[in-house]
Amino acid sequence: MPHQAFPKPTDSLAKKIWYVFFILLYPVLVTFSLLFTSILLLFSGLSKLLFKLIQLFSAKPTSVKNEEKVDPTLPSTSAHS
Repeated sequence: MPHQAFPKPTDSLAKKIWYVFFILLYPVLVTFSLLFTSILLLFSGLSKLLFKLIQLFSAKPTSVKNEEKVDPTLPSTSAHS
């Protein structure tokens, strides 16, 4: 049986409508993406700045040893028992 090539699909009306729709909405998508990324970057920077300011003006020491990190509500258990 000889191999038959499949005919190329013709551009349908739905495909043409999708292309026009995408071409018209592409600038909107790009603008939204850039705006969303910029807002995210801004709030991320503000969060980092606020965290550093809280650390700077905090009265508590920032370094705590592991032995001191004990939750008083939990019963005391020993890892060596």
